[in-house]
Amino acid sequence: MVTAVLPTESAAPSRDPLRLVPIVANLLPPEIAKRRQVRKVRRRVISAFALVVVLMASWYGFASYQTMEAQAALDRVEGETKVVIAQQGLYTELVTVQAESARIDGQLGTLMATDLRWSSVLIGLLQAAPKGVDLGGVAAALDDAAAADGATPAATPGEEKIGTISLTGLANDKAAIADYVEKIDKLPGLGNTLITSVATAEERFQFNLEAEINASALGGRFTTATPDPAPAAASPVPSPSQAGVG
Repeated sequence: MVTAVLPTESAAPSRDPLRLVPIVANLLPPEIAKRRQVRKVRRRVISAFALVVVLMASWYGFASYQTMEAQAALDRVEGETKVVIAQQGLYTELVTVQAESARIDGQLGTLMATDLRWSSVLIGLLQAAPKGVDLGGVAAALDDAAAADGATPAATPGEEKIGTISLTGLANDKAAIADYVEKIDKLPGLGNTLITSVATAEERFQFNLEAEINASALGGRFTTATPDPAPAAASPVPSPSQAGVG
């Protein structure tokens, strides 16, 4: 028995003679494809390298600009320094005189460290005298040991004894003498005042006082500014020869 097999619909030829058969085939040789891929990678590498070169050139240009600005500023400062040095040369003599003056002040400060302004002490004693007390004579001297130590008010702020001062005078009564002793103890640089003797003289009392001179009485000329007190208005200041200052 003969059996006829008919082809399926999909296998049947198309009745449209102009139909394009969808056939895809890569006929490009592998060598050409690899060559194109290499070119593409090369272009990317060259582009990245060019970008790096451009960035480096920009950075170098900016650094060079900053270097030139800094060099210009340095040149300006050096020029100003030269001008100042040249101007200082005009005042060399003045600078020398100032240095010499400072050296002399230092020597005077050392020399006069133990100097005591007797005029200030005498003025203070005259001003401290109460009514009814007449100061007759003053005799004072510094201890040799204190002068050798070179003590100054700044170096020895205490009340170290550096000398002794003796006073003679007349008073109307003993109360005035005691008042005078208290006032002497309050004077700067003096203290521990003692009454050594009191005697009657022509209806008045003749007294002798003795007080200690401490370090705060030192004048410190050329080391510290110590203004002189105002002159006493009640009575004139006796000269050292009249007051008996030793």
